[in-house]
Amino acid sequence: MTEKGGMADEAMPFNCRRKSFVKPRTDCAGEYPGRMWNKKSIYPDWIFIRDVLYRMNGMEKIMECISISFRSAPEETRKRFAFPAGETGIKERTAFLEKAGEAVLLSTCNRTEVYAAGEGSFGRLEELLSEKSGMPSTEVKRLARRFVGEKACAHLYRVACGMDSMVVGEDEILGQVRAAYLFSAERGRCGRELN
Repeated sequence: MTEKGGMADEAMPFNCRRKSFVKPRTDCAGEYPGRMWNKKSIYPDWIFIRDVLYRMNGMEKIMECISISFRSAPEETRKRFAFPAGETGIKERTAFLEKAGEAVLLSTCNRTEVYAAGEGSFGRLEELLSEKSGMPSTEVKRLARRFVGEKACAHLYRVACGMDSMVVGEDEILGQVRAAYLFSAERGRCGRELN
């Protein structure tokens, strides 16, 4: 403890970007446990207020991801979920995204993944993938891996950096993720959560 009754500088985490000490925020009433703040910046407070307003108005959406990849399905099965390249593939992807709503479709040789905004989208996405592959929806549920919220974001980061690839660290996937996002964004399928 210091003379003023606060924590000693050694006990507080150091914020390297601002070159200052940061202390845990205590006035959130448990809303964001462990959130850090800095007296010199109001940006984190602005984010906190924005998030509270979104929740009050029912505007909060959670990103969900459904993934069928080499980790969950053999190659012959994955081919049934793949979207072809070229004009035919563009038409199929566009039709899929119109039915999926606010979503990004990532289809490569080793995976087909759909990132969607909004809670409870798994059932809808499983039905769409079932329709695409010609497999029953129970089989799609068995094959698919599901991620929600922060886990969906973490999965996307792992995919984009090549950590979830057959060849760990390969960089081609980053361009494929970017192309999938731009394809959806150009068609107006990316809202606040997916941006």
